Amino acid sequence: MSAPIQSPEGLGGILPTAPSARTGGARAPTATGATLGPAVAVETTPSSPPAEVLAQVQAAGRVYDRLRSEGITVRFTRDPLGRMRASLYNSEGAPVRDLSPGETVALAAGEGPAR
Repeated sequence: MSAPIQSPEGLGGILPTAPSARTGGARAPTATGATLGPAVAVETTPSSPPAEVLAQVQAAGRVYDRLRSEGITVRFTRDPLGRMRASLYNSEGAPVRDLSPGETVALAAGEGPAR
């Protein structure tokens, strides 16, 4: 299934917009030299996250690597009331102990021992 591509003239009811302060009212030329409506500024998604986000991801990776080297994983679950719970498990999948919210934050920040 395909949809026909229509020229702007064939769409009817489209009104030109006022010049944008961002584009300074610049007009976009066409291949034939005709001038269309105001140019449009397109904002795109950055090609990489901000530096502070990259630093946080790297810090989380270091915590993960440290726990893994100790044979520990952290699991997050919800209790019957819907509250989040963090627990430590050993390399065989057996629970070691539950973490308090403060311990979970400290562990995520790379502080303190996991056990």
